[in-house]
Amino acid sequence: MSVKFNGVLVPDFIRIVGISFSTVSDISIQESSTPNRIGNYDAGIERGAAMYTLDLQLIDSSKSIFQMKRELKAWLKGDNWKVSKLEFEDNPGKYLLARLGSDAEINDLFTHGETSIAFHCSDPREYDTDLTELSYSESDFNVPYEGLEKASTVLTVTVPEAIPRIRIEHSQSGKSVTLTGSFVQGDIILIDNDKKLVKVNDKITMKLVDYSTEWLYLDTGDNDFKIYKFGSGNFEPLNAEIELTYRGVD
Repeated sequence: MSVKFNGVLVPDFIRIVGISFSTVSDISIQESSTPNRIGNYDAGIERGAAMYTLDLQLIDSSKSIFQMKRELKAWLKGDNWKVSKLEFEDNPGKYLLARLGSDAEINDLFTHGETSIAFHCSDPREYDTDLTELSYSESDFNVPYEGLEKASTVLTVTVPEAIPRIRIEHSQSGKSVTLTGSFVQGDIILIDNDKKLVKVNDKITMKLVDYSTEWLYLDTGDNDFKIYKFGSGNFEPLNAEIELTYRGVD
């Protein structure tokens, strides 16, 4: 098995002989209690980090132990000891965000020929390596999504006519983004629901965002979107060129 950390393959003097991880990240059940009540209220869950542990063996090498130590340290350093991409050959098209765990016994590799090291993923989700880019030209459109976790979206709308107000709704969640301004034909509106920002013609214009706005994400299954313009005293369907971009998450 080959592994990349921060885009770099594991050093060639190391063989990965095993991997272990939890199917679901640490889950903590949240409850609240009140006097004179039997049992507690279920207040949901909190999901914690995930750990990926690699079992390593030292392969015979002509390199000195000091050279191997240096190469291994450089690999484990990742992006200057910051959270870095962790990719497994057996899980193509996916990456994790990880850093070296604090309890790694690196020295055992050189004294005993084998060791285990753990990568700590504060964010336990797996991300698609590639972005998915879709285009639509109707007032309503469907986005099927197979990811197991919510995915944030980036929407780019080319305004087809002069309008004072525009709204994009996600039918399943009931959430919508509403923008109020003086839009003219050809304006490019970018709605980044991950960063929670709006740009018009590449300029950040958060003052256009209505107070009722709730940012839009994809849920597993069908995701129906509708786009409206405000005219004649109410919202009407708007046919516009729309690009939707997302990164799948499991």
